[in-house]
Amino acid sequence: MDNDNILIVEYLEWKTNSNKTVYTYPFDDDSEFGSYLVANLKFDTSWDWLMLVVHSLASNCMYHLSYGGEDCTPFDKLDRGLKGATVGNKELVYKSVVEFIKWYNKEKEKENKLGISK
Repeated sequence: MDNDNILIVEYLEWKTNSNKTVYTYPFDDDSEFGSYLVANLKFDTSWDWLMLVVHSLASNCMYHLSYGGEDCTPFDKLDRGLKGATVGNKELVYKSVVEFIKWYNKEKEKENKLGISK
């Protein structure tokens, strides 16, 4: 889970030390809220932490990719996963968030290679 939690903090653009062993959650005014060792990141165990990511995904992501089949878009998969929150399935929500961020990072990498910016 540590690697997935690191994936999340990197998506959220939390500040880190040079060794990437401590991550700091910043307020909008750049004051520090708290610093956490990688082992103490709680996205996989805390609804509060997980909802921070969900809120960020909902407000920041404008990507839409249609690739056919039953799952039309990564947003559809994320949406199905987030429905797990309504029944208290934190693991399903966490896995859906991680899967979406992995897809998002791949798309961003493709755009960077092509010189496209959104």
